Amino acid sequence: MKAVTLAQWVVIGFVIIYSVLFMEWDTEDTAFHAIREKFFAGVRAIFSSAPPPGPRRDQKDNTASEQS
Repeated sequence: MKAVTLAQWVVIGFVIIYSVLFMEWDTEDTAFHAIREKFFAGVRAIFSSAPPPGPRRDQKDNTASEQS
């Protein structure tokens, strides 16, 4: 009985998460559009590479003062 109840809650949770995040709705103006954008922006931020290192500001200032 407990296994069946747990399985039912897992299926209910899966359907809710799928319908909110992954289901393609016909319109862009759904109640879940903002949630989807924030979720996928977070996923992209986690799995994207870091920006390439650039010169630091303090290094630019030090080289300018050394040349003078």
